[in-house]
Amino acid sequence: MSAAPTGTPTYTVAPVQGRAVARAANGWECPECAGAGVVRRVGEGGYPVVGPCGCRAFSRRMELFNRAGVPALFGDSRLDTFAPRTDSQGDGWKAARELVRSYPLERRGLVLLGPVGVGKTHLAAAIVRELTLEKGVPCLFCDFVQLLHDLKATYERREGSAALLEPLARVEVLVIDDLGKGRGTDWELDVLDDLVSRRYNADTTTVATTNHLDREMDSRERRSGFVADTLAQRVGTRIQSRLHGMCEFYEMDGEDFRRSRRVRRGSRR
Repeated sequence: MSAAPTGTPTYTVAPVQGRAVARAANGWECPECAGAGVVRRVGEGGYPVVGPCGCRAFSRRMELFNRAGVPALFGDSRLDTFAPRTDSQGDGWKAARELVRSYPLERRGLVLLGPVGVGKTHLAAAIVRELTLEKGVPCLFCDFVQLLHDLKATYERREGSAALLEPLARVEVLVIDDLGKGRGTDWELDVLDDLVSRRYNADTTTVATTNHLDREMDSRERRSGFVADTLAQRVGTRIQSRLHGMCEFYEMDGEDFRRSRRVRRGSRR
């Protein structure tokens, strides 16, 4: 749990209008400032001075998490609750844990590849949760298909796209979920190329999840739920090359977590 220097507060995360929102647990209020965020202290010469309270860091970290836009379904995703079922899932978990542990000394990002239901989005959301709530790092979680939908809506309203793309291009850590999903039109690839190129040039950290592998699949993998098109076929070789320059790639395989949960619930009826 995250804590401020005074009062040892903790947080809870709950869904609010489709997003995960962090709040102080049990209505916690700082005993030093009573929620004001500032305290009076005795300064040099014995004169009282007003300064920021130590609880501000705790409040700021919750605010960073709430601004990150983590989907409500993944609000409780944490690295310590991820239970790998395969060696490759364990490798992805270790890579996510190391990114959080070493940031910002190591800023290289991750691309998690594999079929649906193997924990890619869980790990990506956990990275955002840990970096914001535990280390105070500004992050944003971006569903790529939703971004395209929002951009098209701005064009239909004849509004500029800067308000949507600029925060994603500038934020310290960006998660792009479902990279390669969509129709793959020239316009969609232009949007992605602009975003990835700007982050590449700025040397910022990017984490992506995708159902497309970075290589051709064999016949067994095609029967195991992997999407047939390679990542290069979905996003183009230019974007693929930039991602390799920015990120470490980890394939994750295994049984669909969601499907196995449905089977177990049904077996108890």
